[in-house]
Amino acid sequence: MAVNREKIKRTLSAGRETALAAFSAIQDDEWEQQSGNPDWLVIDNLAHLAVNNNELCNMVERSVRGEAPFDPTLDLDRWNASQIRKQRGRSVPDLLAQFEQAHERAAALVDQFSDEQLELHTSHPLYLDISVGNLLRVVGLHDQIHAPDIRVVRTEQTV
Repeated sequence: MAVNREKIKRTLSAGRETALAAFSAIQDDEWEQQSGNPDWLVIDNLAHLAVNNNELCNMVERSVRGEAPFDPTLDLDRWNASQIRKQRGRSVPDLLAQFEQAHERAAALVDQFSDEQLELHTSHPLYLDISVGNLLRVVGLHDQIHAPDIRVVRTEQTV
């Protein structure tokens, strides 16, 4: 089955645009407020996407090299919480730049790998058995999953 590179790129682009639209609606004084995710501030959502989307690219590269994409003992919730803590104190522009870099990296990987490499089976802590190409799509899907948590703050404040 041929890899649909355009579908992967469309998913990446749609996710990026959805997240950026949500972030652009946040006022400067709202980044440190509670988000729709009860455990995170608004800026934590940005930090999460910036760091984790880059880690998804790392997982893709490890998979193509024939390595385990992640530690099988990984506790995803604990890892996410630790990554958020590590990002505290970083500026919004810095996190946005890292978010954009992760998307550029994911798009470059779509072009870099052969169809055979994109069809390789790998794993993800939540999605389990997945192709490398679909793991790249997870970057965009991940943005779309978290975007409503970013928008909730604006909705709650305007009601």
